[in-house]
Amino acid sequence: MKVDYLQVIGVIFAIAAIVVALIMINEQEFPLFKYAESRTLINVGDDVGERSGIFLWKNRSLDLLIQAFVLLASAIGCVALFRAERW
Repeated sequence: MKVDYLQVIGVIFAIAAIVVALIMINEQEFPLFKYAESRTLINVGDDVGERSGIFLWKNRSLDLLIQAFVLLASAIGCVALFRAERW
């Protein structure tokens, strides 16, 4: 059976991406629920946009980590879609 080296490299990159993501999640401290308020309905009179903007700017590491993972996953998906078929 002939080994497809492109597929092997893809599996290695996928495993490396998962390991890096798990290490980063383990190392970083995400204070997601530290700033959460009690479970009440949102008062439409309050400035919801300002509060959500403040939360996102204070927790930029979480946002950047998610964006990096989405970009990596999309790049791997594009490579998988456009790889050459060998008959």
